[in-house]
Amino acid sequence: MIIAFYNEKGGVGKTTLALNLAYLLKWPILTNESKATLLKKTMPENAVVHLKPNQPFPQLKKDANVIFDFGGFIDERLEKGLGMATGVIVPTRNDFGTLQGTIESIQEIKEVNSNIVVGANSISTPRSGEKVNRNFEDVSQMINKYHPDIPVVQVKYSAYIEDIHINKVSLQTLHDRGGLTKYHTTTPLKQIKKLYEVFK
Repeated sequence: MIIAFYNEKGGVGKTTLALNLAYLLKWPILTNESKATLLKKTMPENAVVHLKPNQPFPQLKKDANVIFDFGGFIDERLEKGLGMATGVIVPTRNDFGTLQGTIESIQEIKEVNSNIVVGANSISTPRSGEKVNRNFEDVSQMINKYHPDIPVVQVKYSAYIEDIHINKVSLQTLHDRGGLTKYHTTTPLKQIKKLYEVFK
């Protein structure tokens, strides 16, 4: 299975989510990001393949299990990668500019792959007394307005997800340490896994 993470809009947590899913599944990552420092420092040795500018897209076996972490404009190589993916996860955040960019990215992805899920990333906890998470509902409504066929999965905000940039440790590693850390990382891990399970 090949799972691609893509959004032309930056700052949506794409690499962070891709990294945590790859670590959870023990799959390698193929990235076109020029600065793959986080990936290389967190993933096991030889588990990150950096696709350099103008480098041809690698040939992959049909039964390959790999995560694609793609950024930037969709060129011929990205078109090939997104097209061969089992599914594409499009991370986004709840602000108007990001959602607008996400809607445009989905439209572009649909030209090569219609198997898409949106990951509503860094969703805050509902306020006291609220039964519905308005933050997540806002994202869902905006996406469904333009792409009603696309499922939206929430990934709640967790300091542990963001902390990966400082300590270079995956959620799975933190979870495996047990105790209070395990408690705080269980929900975000389940939600990240749910992004992938949509395509199973």
